[in-house]
Amino acid sequence: MRKLYNHDTDLLEYVYIIMSTVKPNDSINKQLQQDEILGQQQQHRRQQTRISKQRAKVLITEYCRNK
Repeated sequence: MRKLYNHDTDLLEYVYIIMSTVKPNDSINKQLQQDEILGQQQQHRRQQTRISKQRAKVLITEYCRNK
């Protein structure tokens, strides 16, 4: 895994965003605008959602392929 990163700070930040329980401010703000219609309960639940390790690996692989 260390060879994959190769001091790529963008990738490390990307992985952190994927795996963190609290999404970055930009995505939270976009999400808040979308969720005004859906209500407060769903909004709170989505912010706390973590993705699976398998999904994270897929996203990281796509990121590396696109780069």
